[in-house]
Amino acid sequence: MGDTRVGVAVVGEGAGYPRDYTDAYSDYDSFMLELSPEQKFIKYLYLCLFPLFLLFGTVGNVATMLLLNKYSHNVWSTCLYMTILLLLDLVKLYVECGNDWYAKLFDDMYNLSQEILLLSSAVCKVYMFLYSLTIHTLSWIMVAMAIEVTIGVRYPYSIYKMCTRDRATAVVLLITVLLLTLNLHFFWTTGLTVPGDDHNIRVLLCTYINELSDHFRDVIWPLINLLIGDLIPMIITIVCLILSIQKLKNMDTQNKEQLELNLEKYFLDIKSLQELKLSFTIVYGGFAIVSFFRILNDALNYLVTNNVIKMELDTVNVIRAITSTFTYAQISLMFWVFYLTCEKFKKDIKSTLNKICCPFTKRYQVSHTKTCILNRHEKPMFLNYDATNVS
Repeated sequence: MGDTRVGVAVVGEGAGYPRDYTDAYSDYDSFMLELSPEQKFIKYLYLCLFPLFLLFGTVGNVATMLLLNKYSHNVWSTCLYMTILLLLDLVKLYVECGNDWYAKLFDDMYNLSQEILLLSSAVCKVYMFLYSLTIHTLSWIMVAMAIEVTIGVRYPYSIYKMCTRDRATAVVLLITVLLLTLNLHFFWTTGLTVPGDDHNIRVLLCTYINELSDHFRDVIWPLINLLIGDLIPMIITIVCLILSIQKLKNMDTQNKEQLELNLEKYFLDIKSLQELKLSFTIVYGGFAIVSFFRILNDALNYLVTNNVIKMELDTVNVIRAITSTFTYAQISLMFWVFYLTCEKFKKDIKSTLNKICCPFTKRYQVSHTKTCILNRHEKPMFLNYDATNVS
């Protein structure tokens, strides 16, 4: 299921936690000031690692996004998918990782997403719609990229026909339109629910409104969210990963050289094209692994919520924190995947850093040179001494 914790403690039954757990945090009379070992682990995990994820994710994703957008024109059109993915990953990193870190800074007494959701019913609807749309779009653009990479690996002689920038743009538009339609229901299924409207609600919540079907709220949408957000994309990317690895393992050196000679007619930089195939395969392979852990976490939450299994709240939160850490690490380390696997990317990064540092280096060199020249032509102080004053 797509991560619904934007509204943790505010998404009511749409959240991934049992209602009893949510109510426990809302009941300030039972709130304990002393943290348990599990709570301390989660707190310091968030406070130590999450700022690093935000820093490296921001710098790395922006740099990678700019270069891959350029590569989508002169190396491989599939880079367009990755450019959009990096942008959406950055949004997800700020909304989820940033909010989790910010909440821990205030000992879970202040939640930025919660404050935004509770501004008004209109904000609640729009926020939930945009968040769900972003998560679903992320998954399906990753699927589109995985399919194109698999085509490029298994059917390399068709890559210049099937993998074009125009086709990639059309696929992105199609995915966006379909997912917009799927998520439009948020504008009439969500809203602010005040205490008293439902005997289960004790605080102001942005949640599914009571006038609509409980079956849709509790069964249909969570199932759709699970299938569209995680399960189907994970299955497709795993299949693509297996097909790509099989082909890469069976390709001998002679076939590879012959392939590169033929592709030189259609592509300007064959070496970078081949390296990017590996980079993209690692990216969507990492996505499949993280999706698998998210599905396990959601399944565990469902079983605990429905009392199928018994588990302490702290244990559930530790599992969720570890799953979140894997998710944010995958996003923030994307830069290093390309830096370590693509020579052109590494060269362009170094060139960009040299250009940024060059003005400061030149300024220091000019200043140092002027100082040396002045010192060379300056008379020694003992020559300026007036010898006539010496008796």
